[in-house]
Amino acid sequence: MKRNYFIRFHLLFLLFIAGCSYEPIEYKNDSNFTVTHAKAFFENKATDLQNVCFGLEVKSRSTDYSNITPDWKSAKITQTGKITTVEIPLGGDVGKVARTSRMSNLKTLYGFTTRVTTKLVVQKHMESETPRQFVVTMIDDWMQRGDWIGNCYGPSDYSGYVIISAVTGEYLESFQSVNGYWKRVYMAPGTREDLEDSQNASLYLLGSDASPATYNMGEGGSSRCSNCGNVLSVCTCCKRCGGVGCSECMVTVYPTCPKCGYTGPGAASGSCRCCPFCHNYPCTCGIPPDPVWYCPQCGSQYCNGNCSPEGSGSESTDPTDPDKCFHKRCPVCGKVIRTLTRASICDSHEYCENDGKCVDVQVSVSKSMVTLGDTYTITLNLTPKNTDCYDITYYMVQNGSECSLSQPNGMSTILVNMARVPGKFQIKAVIVQNETYKEYSGTTNVTQVFPARDEILRQQVVIEGIDDAWSKTLAFANSSTIREYGGVVMINTKENNDGPLYRFEAREGQPALYSDSIASVDLPICEVTFRPDQGGEFAVLLFHTHPPYWEYRGNGLHDRQLGPSTRDMEQHTTMPAIVKDFQHPTNRISTQMAKSEYVNTEKLYHYGIDRRIK
Repeated sequence: MKRNYFIRFHLLFLLFIAGCSYEPIEYKNDSNFTVTHAKAFFENKATDLQNVCFGLEVKSRSTDYSNITPDWKSAKITQTGKITTVEIPLGGDVGKVARTSRMSNLKTLYGFTTRVTTKLVVQKHMESETPRQFVVTMIDDWMQRGDWIGNCYGPSDYSGYVIISAVTGEYLESFQSVNGYWKRVYMAPGTREDLEDSQNASLYLLGSDASPATYNMGEGGSSRCSNCGNVLSVCTCCKRCGGVGCSECMVTVYPTCPKCGYTGPGAASGSCRCCPFCHNYPCTCGIPPDPVWYCPQCGSQYCNGNCSPEGSGSESTDPTDPDKCFHKRCPVCGKVIRTLTRASICDSHEYCENDGKCVDVQVSVSKSMVTLGDTYTITLNLTPKNTDCYDITYYMVQNGSECSLSQPNGMSTILVNMARVPGKFQIKAVIVQNETYKEYSGTTNVTQVFPARDEILRQQVVIEGIDDAWSKTLAFANSSTIREYGGVVMINTKENNDGPLYRFEAREGQPALYSDSIASVDLPICEVTFRPDQGGEFAVLLFHTHPPYWEYRGNGLHDRQLGPSTRDMEQHTTMPAIVKDFQHPTNRISTQMAKSEYVNTEKLYHYGIDRRIK
């Protein structure tokens, strides 16, 4: 996952700093959350591990984060009030060197080159079941001497910049630390013109490919840049933009407003507002910060508990461009996302009630009409696509009654479902993101129908059943009696069915004399119906035969119509039906006809409806 740019230090992170304690932080762990727990959480949850990016969007994602490696053997654990913090040094493809430049009041450029350290942080609040993880990128100040080995969230006298970023690379927040005392600052892509304001500082973060020969951190900072030839302490160029400044290589550190704590462009004017709820200063809503999520002193989610109240964040428009809005919109509800550090105040905006975490859940089916016994695919479409789900349940709904569909994996967004009972159904899904939060999808329609006659007649078990009944019909006919045979074709969609889908239940009629007015076979039906997810047994086709007259040896005249009789058609109106009989030009046969007139002329006559409806 090699990244050939200067300001990217990514790591997964979603911090959880709550109820900040202002007592001295000791290197002890009174919690049941250990380094082993932190490692397990990271390995189960981390899908990406990248350096921080200060652009508007993180440019690329990769599930291969092997080039950035957490050093779990060097992990340190601290306890602050109700927060347990595990800090893990990161090695591999991470930043190593930074250059900081400033313009003096006399418009003289000066700068220095220092070391960069990155760490993975996993935190657990004792009142929450789920830990959080994020990355800190630490840029040493010029007065930071010697090797610094303390913890970011433990006791230290560290001086420099601390950047907080998500494991997936998004910039979240930043601080300037002076001897361990933190104050919030704001970082964003900048240009050389930003250096004209002496209150700003510009940072160039050099990637892990910065070799000692190219970026030598010799004593006194006298080494020269191989790109422009200038002494590193005053060099403002980079490999990509040649000193113009771009989101790939340069960020500007803006100061904090002394009046309300806003950090960002134009903050020195003191004309901004900062309450994260009402966005006014002084606050007019009276809602205190949530002690689990925000430091009660500076309002930050990522403070280490040793901070300045003047560093509290706010939301404001850019005074130089009042119409410019830094808000991002929720991909689902379309409302703007309220943030503590980077968003503007736009009175015309509605804010997302879920802080950009709305989830849209929709389901679709691969076929809108499905024959019993066939399968179709139910697909769950989530927005955002990377929404975390602890459980997904699919339902079939009919006339207000719903049943859940069994699935082999409760986390699958694709379910292959068999059509087991006929009817019109609505398909929906419910996702569970945590113990208290559920999202319900919209519905999509699917109609499950009985098989059509032609499809049933293609089944081998049906072909064999018809042939057997016809053979018996011909074999039984003698000089005085005849007999009809038949059968009921059943489909078995029961969930626990281990046998074939179709079966032919044979039936035989009573012997009849040629002189009898009718010969018939009863076709009783026995069905079992369960819920849509359990299936049942259904009759889908009725079949019977009509016997020949060629074995008659009497002197009487007996004849009949070929194909389904009037009585057959009157009785079989709600089910596909078939009779096997002979063909003759007159459409009749009689006891006076020779066998040769219609032998081997058998035919399947269709009648009734083509597909059972209910």
